[in-house]
Amino acid sequence: MTRLLVSVRDLEEFRRCCAAGVDVIDFKEPRRGPLAGTSPELWLRAIEELSDRDRTAISPAGTSVSPAGTGEDRRPPPMLSVAMGELIDREQGTDRTSLAPLPDRGISFAKLGLAGTADRNWQSDWERWRRELGGGAEGVLVAYADAALARSPEPDELLAFAIERQVRMLLVDTFDKRRGDLLTSLAPVRLERLLAEAHEQGISVALAGSLVGPALEQVLELRPDLIAVRGAACRTDRTGEIDPERLDRLVALRDRLGPSSSSNAMRASGAARSVDWRGV
Repeated sequence: MTRLLVSVRDLEEFRRCCAAGVDVIDFKEPRRGPLAGTSPELWLRAIEELSDRDRTAISPAGTSVSPAGTGEDRRPPPMLSVAMGELIDREQGTDRTSLAPLPDRGISFAKLGLAGTADRNWQSDWERWRRELGGGAEGVLVAYADAALARSPEPDELLAFAIERQVRMLLVDTFDKRRGDLLTSLAPVRLERLLAEAHEQGISVALAGSLVGPALEQVLELRPDLIAVRGAACRTDRTGEIDPERLDRLVALRDRLGPSSSSNAMRASGAARSVDWRGV
């Protein structure tokens, strides 16, 4: 099934996503750019809270209950993801998060953008970052759909690189959030072709880029492995506060997608048929 990723900027938003049952919780600061990181201390607090949550109490009848003893059904813990800025910021030392080491455990995915690298040899630098990640995190290759604006490699070039270097996750996002959603920069037919080729090679694909309303519907019909949102979960726009009711609607829509039909752990297979997208 298609999994849901929601980006958060603080512990309160993280807790809301945990309570709603979000699959992947991503840490980034949307007010500073598409992949601007949050404080690494926030990652550690979140990991600690998830560890505390997993210290499950057992009732006298042998029934698993929440650590608080409420008896509520416990959802699987979310995976955690971190945005680490742009490769060029890391090399210039201008972004603290891009230089931060990952903790020994708890982070599943890390993202580093390639804005400003179209005319240079970015491949070896990105691979070096990937090798140095540590902590068992998967390095996510980020393709900007508006590559010309970002001055980044084109999505097709990055998919070829992912296939050659056995990168397991490709994120297709937008760099300039003021210029429209993902489908403004990349036509559905091109996205569909990219997804099909990636899945043939065992590469999981996450789609992002101001996905709300009809755009979210169209993108879900393409059956990505992950849908990554921020604005769709907020009360106003992506720089606003995450709203629990909007989170619940997103999770409900995810749950109405079909089960996976692939051995790929992140492969989506449900369609967006009969889904009410109003209010998302």
